[in-house]
Amino acid sequence: MQHENSHDSLTGLPNRSHLQHRLRQAWQDFCSNGQQVIVMFIDLDRFKMINDSLGHHCGDILLVQAAERLRSCMRERDLLARLGGDEFAVLSIDTPLQTGTEIAQRILTAFEQPFVIDDHTVFSSCSIGVVGADGRFHQEPADLLRDADTAMYRVKNGGRDSFAVFNQALCREVSDQVEQEGALRTALKRTDQLIPYFQPVICVNSGKLLAFEALIRWRMPDGRIVGPESFLPALEGLRLIGRLDLYMLKRVISILAQPENSHWPPVHVNCSSYSITRPAFAAEVLALLAEQNVAPERLCLELTEGALVADPEQARLSMKLLAEQGMSVMLDDFGAGFSSLSYVHQYHFSGLKIDKSFIFGLTSSARSRAIVRAIMRMAESLDLTVVAEGVEDLETLELLREIGATQAQGYYFSEPLPIELLEINTGRAAG
Repeated sequence: MQHENSHDSLTGLPNRSHLQHRLRQAWQDFCSNGQQVIVMFIDLDRFKMINDSLGHHCGDILLVQAAERLRSCMRERDLLARLGGDEFAVLSIDTPLQTGTEIAQRILTAFEQPFVIDDHTVFSSCSIGVVGADGRFHQEPADLLRDADTAMYRVKNGGRDSFAVFNQALCREVSDQVEQEGALRTALKRTDQLIPYFQPVICVNSGKLLAFEALIRWRMPDGRIVGPESFLPALEGLRLIGRLDLYMLKRVISILAQPENSHWPPVHVNCSSYSITRPAFAAEVLALLAEQNVAPERLCLELTEGALVADPEQARLSMKLLAEQGMSVMLDDFGAGFSSLSYVHQYHFSGLKIDKSFIFGLTSSARSRAIVRAIMRMAESLDLTVVAEGVEDLETLELLREIGATQAQGYYFSEPLPIELLEINTGRAAG
């Protein structure tokens, strides 16, 4: 009975209560003789998405496998505990901080390998916060868990799959992030703060407007317009990215539904891995279109290769359902990720967007030109639309013409603009 009370029934690891008991003992030793104490707070990345997509049974299997993988990274004297949900903690006694960071790095390396759950292959990395006991900042053992959690939160907001060591500068930064979290949650409930800007996709030969990409911007209370790089990581860390996807889809569909916008070309909307691997997502998108009487052909989703990694089967099913109703799905940032050719072959993509890193190097790099030519030939053989992203000057545009590109996007044509500044019927000529 004592073991049951102190250990997690699913993973067999010590539970939160047992960890707190051992942490109090370690704290007493730290206070009396200065014995070093390290605490790590570990959170599984994308667990909620995997749990929601595959079901609680698969989620439980993932937790058990993750616990085994974490245990393999520990030394014999380290205490690994499950705090609850997808959260774990490590207590290391008489351990220098550097050793704690080495353990964290071993964990990150171990989680680079996929998990095999029934017939599914899924990836889940870790976000890890590390803290060493310091009498200047810590007054009780609970402070160590608090600060390790704070460091982990910083990793989540910074893009996940890493570790951070707690310090006072990080504490101030996280305080600012908590304030930003509240502001983001408020913004998602309004329609005047998170707003779509639109950047045109242009025909390379005629200069004709072919489509728009909708890009999120945050209008701050003081009137400043903030780009997504400053708040998207926070939304992902807070698991609000799915809400943002639906928010943007609703806004764009509402715009397309207006009678005065009936002549608009299709609009591309970015979609996260969380959404495309959520079983109900495709049906929700189609329902939004039906409610506003907007044809699916007027909307195009853009996915990065990373969006397909967490649950490839569910992503494929969602894309199939959307494609069957006439919606296009583009593979974004082609060439910048994992195994682009295999994704193009396996999924229902109607086209792809060449990553801007290749386009930026077009005028100076023969290798970039060769890669773009190869992509164009491959796309033509597969009957795929290709958009060259990141066109910023006439020389690049002329090279794209020579290579055989037909569609392009970038600041040479237009920066992203709010709806009131768009000129739908005319675009900058392609030169």
